[in-house]
Formats: sequence, structure tokens, C-alpha cells
Amino acid sequence: EWNTDLKKYAFIFGLHVDPDNDRCINFDRQKAEIKTSDSSPDSMKGFYDETVTSRWKFKLDSGFQPSPSFTHIHQIKPGDGPNADNPDITFTPRYKSSGNTFQIIFGDLAGDGNYTTVYETSLSPFLGVWVEAYEKIKYDSTAGTYNLVIKRVDNEQVLVTYSRTNFAMWRRGSTFLRPKWGIYRSLNDSTYLRDEFIRFDDFSMDKGTLVNLPPAPSALSTSKLSGGRIRLSWTDNSLIEDQFRIDRSTNGGTTWTYYAPAAKNSTTYTDTVTSTNTYYYRVRAENTFGNSGFSNTASYYYIPSIQLSLTAFFQGITNGGGTAMT
Repeated sequence: EWNTDLKKYAFIFGLHVDPDNDRCINFDRQKAEIKTSDSSPDSMKGFYDETVTSRWKFKLDSGFQPSPSFTHIHQIKPGDGPNADNPDITFTPRYKSSGNTFQIIFGDLAGDGNYTTVYETSLSPFLGVWVEAYEKIKYDSTAGTYNLVIKRVDNEQVLVTYSRTNFAMWRRGSTFLRPKWGIYRSLNDSTYLRDEFIRFDDFSMDKGTLVNLPPAPSALSTSKLSGGRIRLSWTDNSLIEDQFRIDRSTNGGTTWTYYAPAAKNSTTYTDTVTSTNTYYYRVRAENTFGNSGFSNTASYYYIPSIQLSLTAFFQGITNGGGTAMT
């Protein structure tokens, strides 16, 4: 569906309290997910002793209602083996009478159903805004690592920072671990729930310990097109970006907000404005591992065309208005 915040199409994962269930097999839960499977390419699986970095965006509605039992929106889970039903890492929005929370839950190596909430914070800052998660995992039974940062997309405010080292980030009997995204929730407390639709976008994965960041774009400039359109042009100095991020400011660059994406290998973008103002822009390149620095700042002073008012003025002369003009 077209998303006005991201200015692009985004995926929607939706569940209805009734009649949705879990594949017409389990009726105490329901799920709408995308996940790596055994038939997926190896580039999308996590193997023992590998380091895998993932990045994605998601948005919970401002009225999002989690269950007091479970409502999972992301998991790292075994792809096979005797413990395939026991996730290593889970993101769970949780209903609590004292205030809903966002939890990170860890399951131990044996997959025996023992889980520990290792991180918890208020859910409120996540609601009604797009956020972006950066997740980096070293898969190992004793020397595993897990690193997570979640930021708001619009102003890059950090909402979550969590890191753990030298622990069991694996499952006995598994040949690979896999990511899952979507919404998976209990129906045992359905009175707490409503029909829910979560937005996701910009899924990205890469492997290896080398952090390969794209260089920044340069030579950003602006020019005027017709109809209130402003053309941005820049030099793409990278061959490894996944996309570009365009920020815009209307107060001289004092504060910046996310404005739009541009596809990889792009060197132009067209903005459309309607109000008299000076518009400031900056661009950066992004990939799975992170972001380049921003380009130089470019600006354009826009004032609406006076064509229509002049037309009306001359119409008045034609109709005998008697106005003299030099």
C-alpha cells in the first residue's frame, strides 16, 4: 500500500480477531509472517560461526493493542532440528495494566522453553511512527553476540540500544537459524485485541564481520522545474548503497526530518512544494551495515507563480477596468 510517511509502497501484515487463526491448525493463536525457510538461499540463513546483519523498518499503529499473553513482531528461530519451535530472540509488545511495554526475550541453548526478558521499555514511543531496527548477530553456542539499535525514522531518535556478548546464540540440533517478521499473537485474551495492521518495509540482510559503508553523495544542487517542482541533483559516489535518504528542512537546517527515499544508483529526485519558503535538502547513501555521511546542503527559495493574478489583472483591462500600465 502507498505510504505517505515513507513516500513509497510498504508491506502490511494484518490480522483480524475473528476469524483468523494459525493455518486452521491452532485456534488459540494467529499469525501473518514472512520468514526464511529451508528452501531459501544460504544468503538469507544464519549458519554456525557466521555474523549476520539485518536492517528493516516497521510501524505500529497509534492505537496498537498487544495481548497480555504474547504478540510477537520479530523472531530469530531455528530453521530445523528438534528445537525448531523455540526461538532464540523475540520482539514482543506486551499489554500491562501499568503501561504497555516493548520486550526483547531470549531463549536458552537447549530450547527447553525457558525464556528470559532481557530488555524492556515503554511501548508508547513506538506507536504511530516509523522506526528502523539494526540487528547484528554472531551465531555461536558459547561466544554468540547480539546487538540491536532501534531509531525513529523521521528524526533518528534512538529508542532502543541493547548488546549482549559471550552467550548461547544457537540451538542444539539446528543447521541454520532464520529471521521472521510480521505479527503472531495469542487469542487466549482476545478481548484485549482488535483487528491489527502492522507496516514493514526495507528488509535488508548481509553477512560478514566487515562493515562496508557507502561513501557520501556529493555536489548536491537544486533547480526549478514548472508547477512548483524542485529538482535535486547529486553525484553518486557509491556502488554499494541500497537506497538514498533525502532529508528536508524549512528553518535553515536547524532541524531536519526524513522526507523521501530514492532508489540505489539514483542521481536526481523531484520535490513538489506549494508554499513560499526556502527549502533545504541533504542526501545520504544507506545499506544494510549503516549510512554514509550526508552530502552538502542545497537550498531553493520558492515563491508561487503570479501568473494567475496577472491574468486576472489583464482580464480587468479587457473588461473596461480603465487601469493604466507601463
